[in-house]
This record gives sequence, C-alpha cells and structure tokens, in this order.
Amino acid sequence: MRPTGEPTTRADLDQETREAERPADLGSNYADALSWSGLAFAYVVGDVETGAALVENALYLNPNSAFAWRYNAWISGWLGQPERAIESALRGMRPSPVDPLLWSFQAALAYGHFFAGHYGEAINWAEASLRERLNPEALRVMAVSCALDNRLDQARKSVVQLLQLNPSLRISGLRWLPFRRADDWARYEQVLRMARLPE
Repeated sequence: MRPTGEPTTRADLDQETREAERPADLGSNYADALSWSGLAFAYVVGDVETGAALVENALYLNPNSAFAWRYNAWISGWLGQPERAIESALRGMRPSPVDPLLWSFQAALAYGHFFAGHYGEAINWAEASLRERLNPEALRVMAVSCALDNRLDQARKSVVQLLQLNPSLRISGLRWLPFRRADDWARYEQVLRMARLPE
C-alpha cells in the first residue's frame, strides 16, 4: 500500500497507472493477479471504480480467492458500501481463520463498521487487528471510532501510537485516501482532529 501519498506529478501518475495495468494485462484470467491490480488501481492510482471492476472479475474467476475478498472489502468501504465491505471481509476470513494477513481482513472489517456508523464494532475489530499486528490502518480506524464512541482518551492513545510509527504523519497527508463519499472523509478528518492528530 502506498506509503507517502498522492503522486506529485502527471508523470508519476502515468507511471503508477502503467504499473497497475501490468498485472491485469499479464493475468487477465488469473484471479490473484487481477486482485492485486484492482488494489493498485484503487489505492495507488486512486481509480477506485476500475479497481472494483478488476476485483469483481477476480471473484467471478475464483469465488474462493481470499485475496479478492480482502481487496473487495477494502474497495467496497472506500466506495461507500459498508455492508458489502463487512460481508466481503467475513467471507474472505471464513476459509482461512489463521491467514497470516488476518490483521488486514480485521482492519477492513473495522473500516466497514466505521463507514456504517457501528463504532463499537469498529473498535472491536480494530483491536483484533492490532493483536495480530501493529498496523497504521487499524490504529487510524481505532482513533476515529473511539472518538465517535466518546472514548476520547483511547482515541488519543491511538494517535500517539500512530505518531510513534510515523512521526511525520499529518491529517493533510491522509487526504489521498480514496474515500468516495465526501461525508466519510469529513467525518474521518474531523475526528482525527478531535483525537489530536496534527494538521
């Protein structure tokens, strides 16, 4: 996943688009390659709709692909389809409850519940993800969900952990996140501010 934010120039964006297209070209009939390509389009290039279509194709080719269900969960959340995000993450986790990437399914579930307004459930899944692996995705959703669930001290502790992982993290540096519903980003930004993540 992209570590630093949006491409800074048109040339950067063109290069990222070419890199995202390559797995789809090489593996149009291979579900995992399509899934990786879908994630790259959605998360790296910011073309969430193309990413969603690629992952849908992957699921058509292999309805049992854990990769595809995991990326479908993330992309559905970004598109503003939280119930589908939750369903996809749960379905992907079912066949492999000891998957080494279980933390990512759980973080995607936490985001699905956050987008759906189920803040207590979001916190539970974020905690589960963090027990598997310390990761910024779960810490961010933990911070925003705790703030909205009136657990402001816990939200601020999550922000402290985020800043320990990445001292340069700022709200402005997260504006590349590919949320398609303006309300989702507005709520996310507002509560990160409440939790004292620097501007």
